[in-house]
Amino acid sequence: MGSTCYHAISDSDCLGEAASSRVAGVRKVGQMKRTSSVFALSAAFFAMLAVCALCLNVASTIAATSQVAAEPEARASERAPVPSTAGERREGPADQARAQPPAARPTYADVVYGHASGQDLLLDVYVAESSEPTPVMVFIHGGGWRAGGKQMRSSFPLEDLLPEGISVVSVEYRFSDVAIHPAQVEDCTRAVQFVRYKAREWNIDPARIGVMGGSAGAHLALMVGLRDDAANPDSDDPVERESSRVSCIVSLAGPADFNLIRTIEHKHPAYRTLLGFEPGTPAEEIPQELLDDVSPITYASADDPPTLLLHGTADVTVPMEHPVRLDARLRELGVDSTLIKLEGAGHGLGLGKSGSPVRSQSVEFMKKHLFGERKAGITTKETPAPRAQ
Repeated sequence: MGSTCYHAISDSDCLGEAASSRVAGVRKVGQMKRTSSVFALSAAFFAMLAVCALCLNVASTIAATSQVAAEPEARASERAPVPSTAGERREGPADQARAQPPAARPTYADVVYGHASGQDLLLDVYVAESSEPTPVMVFIHGGGWRAGGKQMRSSFPLEDLLPEGISVVSVEYRFSDVAIHPAQVEDCTRAVQFVRYKAREWNIDPARIGVMGGSAGAHLALMVGLRDDAANPDSDDPVERESSRVSCIVSLAGPADFNLIRTIEHKHPAYRTLLGFEPGTPAEEIPQELLDDVSPITYASADDPPTLLLHGTADVTVPMEHPVRLDARLRELGVDSTLIKLEGAGHGLGLGKSGSPVRSQSVEFMKKHLFGERKAGITTKETPAPRAQ
């Protein structure tokens, strides 16, 4: 285009005056048109740049918003590398700033207490503020033995126990789609032994350890608390040499006798999948010895620790007959057993309500049996004395 203009200017010098005048006029109009076109193109170009910038800004904002929205879910499942020497990660200010309910943050997070089925077994530790070693409740989550996690998504029991000077340990275990019964019991038993092994380091009293859980977690708490001591003094693993005995058990809507699936309808498929059977498998096809082995009531004996059973009368997931049978058996053996029937309550028990009767009754029971007189020696199911260091 530039060379064409240069040729037009040269040709005008050879024309007459009139023609030259006309050529000059045409040239001026052409220049004006070209100038206008340049301005128009420039304006369009800058307008396009502005639109692109606006689109980029909107896209960036949407991406940032999506990241923030997805962040809690990602953090809930993240697994930070665990130092091989300490086996745990103490939370720092940055960790404590994360938005994860409830307000209390773990003192020690993602502690590896064992390895099984190709995965790390993890727990979180919430240490109550105290100049003296504190008692502790080991909390086992529910979820049909194949769901849930150690993240505390309810204010109970942290809101209720930490101010009372009772520490809390929240445990994860292998799910039934990874390993069937008794894997879950073995994991939770080891968790209690591990807590006792680490007690001095965590300012926890090894002679005052209780176990509690909800639903499937309550079943596991009962299994851990009622079974014989798992300590193996000849083991090469120092954790396995520790006692698994506890000072008290709190069961929140927990199954106690799997034999009931033969006489009472249990719609939840987890009772069967825990044992490796397909949902809907007739109860008669499940071996009697397997139903006995998975039932806490099987292990009841006269030296069991004090046990609190809280259960809703309208619970259709775990029928009321479960705690009724276990309570009768424990009382028959002379064990300190308390059954609290919550009239009209379902499987949830209303634990989410701060200050509810079920929560206050649970706390009073735990305080009574964790702050009572400490025992000096160990018998079959007695709370063990502190381990020699």
